[in-house]
Amino acid sequence: MMRTVFRSWNVCMFLIVFGIIVSETNVNGQMIFYPSAALITDSVGNAVHSLQNKVVVKKLNDTLSYVTVMIEADKNAGISVIDIPVTVGFGDKAALDVVKNNFHWVPGINATAGQIIPQHLFRSPVMLFTFAKSTVVLIPDVKTITNESPAPYYMQVEYKDNVIVLHYGLSNYTAVGHRYYEKSGKTFYMPETLRVGFYVLNTKTSEPLAVLETTNFFLWQQFATDYTGSILPQTVSFDEYARTGYGMALDKLWVDAGKNLGGITLSTFFDSSTNSYRGRYFKNDLWFQSWFNNIRTAYGMYSWGKMLNRDGWKVKSMEMASLLLSAPIKQGWFPTIYDSESDRWIASSQKRGSVYHVPDNAWTAYWLLRFNDEMQKLPGAAELLVGLGEAVLRTQNENGSFPAMINAETLASDSTLNNSASSAMATWYLEELLLRGKIPPPLQARYKKAIERSLAFLSDTVLPEQLFEDFESYFSCSPKPLRYFDSSTNLYAQNTLSIQWCAEAYLKAFILFKDPRYLAKGEYCLNILSLYQQVWNPPFISFYAFGGFGVQNTDAEWNDARQAQFADTYLQYYKATGKKEYRERAIAACRASFALMVLPENKEVCPNNYTGTSINGESWPGTMAENYGHSGYDQRSYQSGFHWGTGSALTTAAIFARELSGFYSYASTKKIAAKKQVIHLSDQLRAYQDISLLPVYETGVTPGQESTYDRTGGNNDGFSGAWSFIRKEADSSLVIFEQAGPGVIQRIWTPTPTSDTLDIYVDDMARPVMSVCYTDLFSGKVFPFIPPLCGSGAGGYYSYFPILFNKACKIVCRGKKLQFHQIQYKLFSGEVEVESFRKDISATDKKVLGRIAQLWQTGFARGAKEKAVNQSVTLQPRQPLPVFQLNKGGRITSLEIEIDPAVSPFLDSIQLLTYWDGSITPAINSPLADFFGYASGVTAMQGLLIGSRANSHYCFLPMPFERSATVTLTNQNQQAVKLNVRVRYNLQKQNPVKEGKLYVKRQENALAAGDPSHVFLSVTGKGHYIGTILWAKGMKAGDTGFFEGDDSTSIDGKYFLHGTGSEDYFNGGWYNVQGRWDSARSFPLSGCLGYSLPLSFTGGYRFYLGDKLSFTSSFFHSMEHGRQHNDEAVHYRSLAFYYAP
Repeated sequence: MMRTVFRSWNVCMFLIVFGIIVSETNVNGQMIFYPSAALITDSVGNAVHSLQNKVVVKKLNDTLSYVTVMIEADKNAGISVIDIPVTVGFGDKAALDVVKNNFHWVPGINATAGQIIPQHLFRSPVMLFTFAKSTVVLIPDVKTITNESPAPYYMQVEYKDNVIVLHYGLSNYTAVGHRYYEKSGKTFYMPETLRVGFYVLNTKTSEPLAVLETTNFFLWQQFATDYTGSILPQTVSFDEYARTGYGMALDKLWVDAGKNLGGITLSTFFDSSTNSYRGRYFKNDLWFQSWFNNIRTAYGMYSWGKMLNRDGWKVKSMEMASLLLSAPIKQGWFPTIYDSESDRWIASSQKRGSVYHVPDNAWTAYWLLRFNDEMQKLPGAAELLVGLGEAVLRTQNENGSFPAMINAETLASDSTLNNSASSAMATWYLEELLLRGKIPPPLQARYKKAIERSLAFLSDTVLPEQLFEDFESYFSCSPKPLRYFDSSTNLYAQNTLSIQWCAEAYLKAFILFKDPRYLAKGEYCLNILSLYQQVWNPPFISFYAFGGFGVQNTDAEWNDARQAQFADTYLQYYKATGKKEYRERAIAACRASFALMVLPENKEVCPNNYTGTSINGESWPGTMAENYGHSGYDQRSYQSGFHWGTGSALTTAAIFARELSGFYSYASTKKIAAKKQVIHLSDQLRAYQDISLLPVYETGVTPGQESTYDRTGGNNDGFSGAWSFIRKEADSSLVIFEQAGPGVIQRIWTPTPTSDTLDIYVDDMARPVMSVCYTDLFSGKVFPFIPPLCGSGAGGYYSYFPILFNKACKIVCRGKKLQFHQIQYKLFSGEVEVESFRKDISATDKKVLGRIAQLWQTGFARGAKEKAVNQSVTLQPRQPLPVFQLNKGGRITSLEIEIDPAVSPFLDSIQLLTYWDGSITPAINSPLADFFGYASGVTAMQGLLIGSRANSHYCFLPMPFERSATVTLTNQNQQAVKLNVRVRYNLQKQNPVKEGKLYVKRQENALAAGDPSHVFLSVTGKGHYIGTILWAKGMKAGDTGFFEGDDSTSIDGKYFLHGTGSEDYFNGGWYNVQGRWDSARSFPLSGCLGYSLPLSFTGGYRFYLGDKLSFTSSFFHSMEHGRQHNDEAVHYRSLAFYYAP
């Protein structure tokens, strides 16, 4: 049995070897790990001759290798199994026993030896084993699994005398009771060549949490990031999901249970009198259980009622809560099923209603607690809530656990699932009572002690053995003996509900006791839960599967309804840790919760929704199957009821709408066409959500900027306030912007906002269209000036929310003094009409604004027709290597490069060159370190469009070309360098009339005092400027005064923009002031690359979207160096990004 959580074994380490056996001797002898050539057999077990059977191993970095097996066999030979054995040896059986009992994980367990883990269980496919201070994880490369694969893939674990054999291969399979799987023996035929690929991850730790985090991070980064940029499977607004779902439930499934009492019934009890399904155990019964819970649904429906002004929903929600409070209470315990036809309550769904099920009581009370605290106070709720807490305390076992079942007559603890992970749900509930202030101070110590004892039980008994068992493990559709143990994998049966309960119990303990050890144990549980999440969208499943969850290691479901409640747990862990992966997993699970909903817009997301039967309402819009593929095959499952599907999904969406900034605002994927010659707010916002528009030329626009720069050429750019206003009103208020239209303000920046009021006037209005506190223009408190278009950081405050004006715009500050600001704008020419700014923006514009918020958090969606070139390359010294070539028109949509950390110092000497349409002059010619925003040899830029995170480097700037493209890397180092390169592209060729190609100009100058300004770009012709990266190094130690220099821009031979200081240009402020421009800080469109006064170093970056600087004949863009007259010596290096023919 496993007992290795949070400790290591002091034995020998794995030795990772491929292709040949290498020995290392210590107290436990030799250790080996190597993949063998494929074993190919026919239906009777005879070997099939192969024409090619080659194993190739590429070591991608110190901890990761990629194994490719190239197989070629007779196309006419019937094949039953292709098996690739990967052997792990430890020297003797004693070491093997250690490994078997150490922490390990596989996606499914078996009923008999010889059974397999088919690709149907490849949600997060890994086979993971730990030993001493090392880990080996085999991870199938799911990107190589396609519809063209000749047979399903599988995995299998085999323990032998002194080795473990990890099998990966192909075989048709048979599902045994939808819980276990066997090779079927059915033959298949080979294509000409079959390429099988998988990763081997080996880390230098066996600590379970570290191993799990590393494995899950790899799965998420390698596979999930292909999908996180898209909002799929979401197809309509959350509002529309709510209207459809609640409308159906209240119309079709509502049950009146007395005056002001009622609920939503389930859908599996067949009523022969009406030939319909209404109820589960009884006609029209109403449940408050761990799956089907009217009070959780009531919480969500009340929330949406408030958001959408649907008072009727709130009334029905109150009736559902009131029904729960009408249940008879017996010394704190209450029944959870109401038989409306007989007007009676049943204790639970367990043991024919003879017991109270503690997790059902705790889960129900938890949602009643939240309803009472967050929605509407309920008479009698406090008594039920505290009464249950006291009842739970009275039943605590000597070992600290809580029983799972209580005899409904005697109130004695039942032995079934006593001392199990079910205890965690009761623990979580007790913690919530304390955290929400429901327990009087004199009683709190007793509750805390009980909680700590319960957590000790979980830590000592549940976590070491992964004993995550609950009622669903045994008493649902996957029956098996209690505490089922599979000796072929050396794992116990486990279920995800109790994993979530444990994760929540530890998280709340961390919040309650402030002990980081509880957080670590909670993350251990959460990371096991993550291995049930679908990190990809498989071709063998006929719905959009990314983000959903499976159920247990002896079942087959995809996208089970539990994913909705899991999403909230991930969100809470994100809040506690700040880990982006948890946030992305939460959002993916929330959206996945709607994938199986019957809805016309979902036909492409899940076409099999429309193969349901009409008799039980499975074709009604708003219904939902509880999961998919429950049979073990690509088949639609059936609905069990509204609560375990649409109702639960809507509850989580309501929570996310309130707690996750920008999530709810996305309203629709449908685009509304603007009227010709009319410019709407949504048109301006679109530039911030659709980066495919970045190469598109603008016509009839003139950029401009109002700023506080010193018109005398001095450095008084705002310090005194002399240049901080255009004129004064009669009451001495300061006019800071005044322009005739039509036009749009695109950016407002300041490092010195005040508490004074800004009045915004548009057109002929005598009164301001909006009055706002200056600081609240950036704080996110005042709609529509909200993140991510508005914010602050690195000493500066910025707003990119477009303020449109048709005839004129004026901004007046009602204070007496201002300092620095820049107000960038664009004027329109020609026969255009502008929809002027208003505070109460339209519903359509709110949707677009929300879409921006979502995209800036999760990344830009990739097109359905996008292709990818993925390759691991070795750059030989001074030998250019093309990593992408295409001899037809198209566009590169992303360039991603992954490196070993050891490669980082060499990036300065690896040159990126791109050539468009046969040109012999590179459009981009830059060291990789510069291109991805390194500073002083380390990663520094993590922008929305381009940057680097850890070992991953990305550029999402569109690169269109008309006829051909070549991307080359040249290694100027003296030694070979290995990189992983991914180029995504599509075949939408450049329209040279409407679009430019991407160019990057690199400039480097050592400037003496008095030298001219540093020129970012000087170019003739048409185009538009979209970004700057600047590195600056002063010539005097301890002096960064060169950064007082202003940016200056001339467009089409006319002077249009002048800044107020170098850090101001990058949306920052106050360099060398603690907490401001004093260290590397990244924001979506701008940031600081670092700051060191002793080294006289700093730098910044800024990119343009809707505010790109368009020119028709010429463009000149430069930066001064010094306070006035370029009086500081400096070394400047820059990249200028622009589109041009």
